[in-house]
Amino acid sequence: MPKTTKRTETIEVQCTPEQKAQIRQYAVGAGTSMSTYLLDCGLKRRRQVEGPLINLSLFQQLAELTEALKSKGQGHQLEDVLELIWEVRREIALRRLGDAIEKVLPKS
Repeated sequence: MPKTTKRTETIEVQCTPEQKAQIRQYAVGAGTSMSTYLLDCGLKRRRQVEGPLINLSLFQQLAELTEALKSKGQGHQLEDVLELIWEVRREIALRRLGDAIEKVLPKS
């Protein structure tokens, strides 16, 4: 849909708060609004969100795990685990950044 076309119609969809939050997370993962995301899904326009979305979810879970481990104590094993988690989170962030750059830059 061209950006200049004004959307004048609405569609109401009943869902649970959890479903709405999940759709919002999918839209964020796809880098778009909920409206655009749902239109794309409904009109079968392909969106590649699974990889980045899984990465975002994993990234958030690793952050929560890191905070939980930090509160448990000290030691070399804990430091090693925290370092590993940090490396995985860094790789996820770099992958998401790379995916975002690919969307903006023309393919050569």
